[in-house]
Amino acid sequence: MKGKYLPKTNEIVLSEAEVSKGCVTVFKLYAWAIHVQRNNVGGFTDPYGHKVHFGVRGQCDFMGMFRNYGGPWDGKMFGLEIKRGDFNPARISGVKNKEHWARQMATMININESGGVAFWVRDSTQLSMVLPKILAGAKIVFDTDGFPYLDLR
Repeated sequence: MKGKYLPKTNEIVLSEAEVSKGCVTVFKLYAWAIHVQRNNVGGFTDPYGHKVHFGVRGQCDFMGMFRNYGGPWDGKMFGLEIKRGDFNPARISGVKNKEHWARQMATMININESGGVAFWVRDSTQLSMVLPKILAGAKIVFDTDGFPYLDLR
């Protein structure tokens, strides 16, 4: 059985920061099964005028590994990309934004094809609904528009 797991859960458009904060709470509830860390990517100019970059462009906002919890994902990589509440990959505009999204999708697809789990959410409720199914063995696949689906086969 395969179905979209991203139901619209909130009429209020949440910012990425709000979604991220909610996901941290969910991760704390599942600390017995998964270890994640916030993965910041960006840059700044130091006092000498040098540009300093950190992180790897296109990596997920949260990266980690499944602990040895006795399930199918023991020791496998995990990635979660956070999007604002009204995010829709079909509505991305601008060359830079489209290129950035392509890098993020490539990272998530690579993690999934390498035996791990990676996807994106626009509400922490989606993570709390999906994570138990993933821990039980469900996989993530993406449709042609970039929406993640829960594959229960």
